[in-house]
Amino acid sequence: MSDLPGAQVRLGRGRYPAGSLLHLYASAQQTLAVRLHGAVLSALAGTPPTAVAYLPKVRSFARSIGLESALVELTDAPVEIAAKVRAWKTV
Repeated sequence: MSDLPGAQVRLGRGRYPAGSLLHLYASAQQTLAVRLHGAVLSALAGTPPTAVAYLPKVRSFARSIGLESALVELTDAPVEIAAKVRAWKTV
């Protein structure tokens, strides 16, 4: 996180009801989604997701909501990921 000074990170583990997740995503400025469901819930809550493109379905979803440029590739270095996150904070 040294590439994103001042960033606050919440790591969710366990199972949560959908309503609780939507509330959590809505309270965030941005999310880094490592699964498609996280990206979908984040978008539904109005919070722009930066999603890891681990399968074509993630790329398709990002394209469908106009956020394909926010995708993180599995081969991206941490510095590249941080740059994509910073870019979305300025939008």
